[in-house]
Amino acid sequence: MTRGSSWLATGARILFWAALLFALVMSLLPQPPVLPMQPTDKVQHMLAFGTLTLLLSIGWPRLAWWSTAIVMGIFGALIEAAQWALPTLNRVADVQDWYADMIAVGAVLLVLGLIRSGRNRRDPEPAE
Repeated sequence: MTRGSSWLATGARILFWAALLFALVMSLLPQPPVLPMQPTDKVQHMLAFGTLTLLLSIGWPRLAWWSTAIVMGIFGALIEAAQWALPTLNRVADVQDWYADMIAVGAVLLVLGLIRSGRNRRDPEPAE
């Protein structure tokens, strides 16, 4: 890893943990704040999980795409399980929220895979 990319990875890791905590708190608040332009619940899920997936992929670039998908899928499922198991939150678990999470995860991983694939074709590894 080059010096510049290590700074990028470190920054992405810090932002990932901050964003993960923010997403967890927002998903468990009994009455989350209203956001500007009032995006739908599914759009909010997709924005959150797309951002988390991007930060996770940049922060840990050697992590396999399927590992990233599993980590994000488990996090999304745990949020929905907490909303279901804790009625005092006044939140409703919805499997469609998890579907929205995973659509965003898949979209980000697909785009990153295409970018990395294009980069590898342009800059092949030198033969040893």
